[in-house]
Parts: sequence; structure tokens; C-alpha cells
Amino acid sequence: MKVLLAGTSILVLTIATAHAQNFDGGYAGAQFGYVTGEPDLELRIPGDPATYAGTIDYDGWDGGVFGGYRRTYQDTFVLGAELGANWSNADGSQGDPFRLDGPDFRSTAMLEKNDEFYISLKAGAIVQPSPSST
Repeated sequence: MKVLLAGTSILVLTIATAHAQNFDGGYAGAQFGYVTGEPDLELRIPGDPATYAGTIDYDGWDGGVFGGYRRTYQDTFVLGAELGANWSNADGSQGDPFRLDGPDFRSTAMLEKNDEFYISLKAGAIVQPSPSST
């Protein structure tokens, strides 16, 4: 276990040192995680003045890929863009979420998280230690 922690620490320090000097260049990566949620639902039926509310619990895996490019300006500012895509199998269903079931009617609500594609613009300031702290 000590060898794994030492290797991880060296890797993190190497990445931090390399990036502290220059943020220019491309990058790519992958992500994987677990998603869960409980969105609020609202149902309005034409001709019925009431509004019916409910929720659905959903969960599942979420993963994707991303890539981007960053550029440093005047050693104080970083500007970049990133493209990415995520895929998910998160879903859920709830029987009678609006409490409307009756002898001739059974309500069920289903939710499924679909794929997503994004573009992100990134901007930031480079924070450097003051000369007195070195």
C-alpha cells in the first residue's frame, strides 16, 4: 500500500509542476460515475383546475469522453474550449406518482436519462505565489 501511495503522490506533483508553468495545449480524458436523482413532476389535465405533483427516483451509471485545448495569455490568463459526450443508463419508474389511481385507471411515470453532448468555454486567472512567499 505504501508503494501505491508514493507513486500516486509523485504523479500528482509532476502534473502540478508541469501545469504550473504553462497551460497551453490539448488534453483528452474519460469519466465514469454513478448518477441518482429525484426530479419533481407536475401534471395538469385540461378541464381540471387542480395541479398534481409527484416525484420519481432514478439511478444508473454515467460515463463519457472529453477533449479540449487551452492557451495562456500574458502569463496571467487561460482561455480554452472543451467538447464532450456522455452516455447513461440511468432510469426509474414510479407507480401512481400523482395519486390518481382508481378502479378503471392506473398511472405510471417513467424517466430515462439520455445521452448528452456539450461544448464548454473555460476561462481563468493564473494564481502565482507572491515574491515574498518564496
